[in-house]
Amino acid sequence: MNTGKVFKGFIQGRQKLGKSFYIYSEIYPIIENGKIFGFVFLGKKTFERETIKEFSVGEDLDLITGLPNQKVFFTTVNTYIERHHKPFLLMIIDIYGFSEISTIYGTDFCEALLKKIADKLKNLIPRECFIAKTFADEFLIALFGFSKEEAGFFITKIFEEFCQPIVIKDKELIITLNIGISSYPQDGESAQNLFTKAIISLEWAKQNGENTYSIYHKETEEVIKNSILQREKIAQALEEKRFFLFVQPYYLPSNREIAGAEILLRIKQNENLESIGNMIDFLENSGLIQKIEDYLFEKIKKYADKIKTPLSINISAKSFTSSEIFSKLADLRKTLGYPFVCEITERLFLEKDALEIIKKIKDLDIKIAIDDFGTGYSSLSYIENLPVDIIKIDISFVRRMLDEPKALAIVQTIIDLAKKLGIKTVAEGVENEEQFRILRLLMCDFVQGYYLSEPVPIEDFIKDEGE
Repeated sequence: MNTGKVFKGFIQGRQKLGKSFYIYSEIYPIIENGKIFGFVFLGKKTFERETIKEFSVGEDLDLITGLPNQKVFFTTVNTYIERHHKPFLLMIIDIYGFSEISTIYGTDFCEALLKKIADKLKNLIPRECFIAKTFADEFLIALFGFSKEEAGFFITKIFEEFCQPIVIKDKELIITLNIGISSYPQDGESAQNLFTKAIISLEWAKQNGENTYSIYHKETEEVIKNSILQREKIAQALEEKRFFLFVQPYYLPSNREIAGAEILLRIKQNENLESIGNMIDFLENSGLIQKIEDYLFEKIKKYADKIKTPLSINISAKSFTSSEIFSKLADLRKTLGYPFVCEITERLFLEKDALEIIKKIKDLDIKIAIDDFGTGYSSLSYIENLPVDIIKIDISFVRRMLDEPKALAIVQTIIDLAKKLGIKTVAEGVENEEQFRILRLLMCDFVQGYYLSEPVPIEDFIKDEGE
C-alpha cells in the first residue's frame, strides 16, 4: 500500500468565548491496486499556526528515516482492518546488535545506517504494503494480502539483500536482522494487539541468533513470558544481593593436598541455594550473563587478600563478544596478584576469533582451562595449536569409566595426550574411592569432586585455610 499526502494545512475555528483556535490537519489516502479505498486523518488542535512544522515532522514521521512513525502505522493498519477485514501479516524487523554498533561507531553513523536500511526495505516491499518505523530502532511492515505461508519467500529476499555490505563513510558493515511476525485475524483484531504478538515472536527469533525469524504461536508466548519472568527474578536477585560465592577445591592425587579452588555462584530461591549452572543458556541468551560476571568479579575482589589458594573462575564464551571483558579480566588479575585460571567451555571455539581471544587472555598473564573437555567441538583438533594450560575432563566420562571400557579409554587418552602436549588435567565429578584410585594410577594431575569436597561457602573456605 502506498500513501500520498493530499491535504496539509489549518482549519480555523472559534471557541464559545470567542477565542480563535486551529486544527492542523494532514489527510492521507490509502491506496490498494491503484484505487483509493479510504483515508487516514491526522489532526491536532493548536492556538499557534507556527506549530505546523513541529507537528508534521515530529509527530507523524520518524525524524531520521522520514518514514511514517508507529502512530501513523497503527492508524493505517486499524483503518485497513475496519474497512476490509482481510487477512494480512504484521512484521517487525530488528537490527541485530544495534546498541553495540552505536557504541562503536557513534550516533551520526547509526543515523546514516538507519536511513540506508530504510531505503533498502522500501525498495523490497510490494506496492500494496506499508512500512513505518517504531519509536525505537525497529521497522514495521504491514504485508496486506499475505498469508503465513507466503511470508518465508519475502523474508528470504530481505536476508539476501542484507548479505551485501552497507557502506557508510568508507566503512563496510554487514547487517543481520531478527524478524517477528503476527497475523490478522488469528493473533489479534487491532494493530496494537498484532504489534504485541509480533514483539513476542521477535524475542523468540532473537534467542535463536542472527538472521532468524519467528511467526507467532501461543506456545511461543508462554516460553517468552517464562523467560521474562526468569529475567525479572535474576534482576531482583542481583538487586537484593541473593547471589553467593561458593568454592570447590581440586586436589593433588598423590597427597590429597589442595592445589586450587574453583569459584562457583549460587542463587538463593525460596530459602534454597541453587547452582546457576542450569541457567547458563538463559543468562547467555538474555544478555544477563555479563551482569552476573560483573557481580562475580566484584565479589571476588572483596576476598582477594584473604584467599591463599589459587582461584579458577568460569567465564561464558558469550562474554568474549564484548571487548570489555579483557579490561575486566586485567583488573581482576591485578587485584589478585597472581595468574588465576580462566575456565572456558569448548563453545568458545565456535567463534571465528577464538585463537585471538585465547592469545589476548594469555597476554594478561592469565591461565586457561578448557571446561567439560571431550563433549564439544573437534576437541583434539585445536588443543595442539592453542596455548591451553589445563584440560578439565568432563564429569560424564569420569562417572562412566568404572563400568564402560570406552569411557575409561577416553579418560586415559586425554590424560596421556595432555602430558605429551605439556597440558595439566583435572578430573571433574570424582565421587568415590575407586574413581580416585584409578585417576591416580592414570597420573591425572588434579581431581575434583564430592568425594574430596563439596562446594562450600567462600567464608567457610577462608576460615578453614586459616586454621
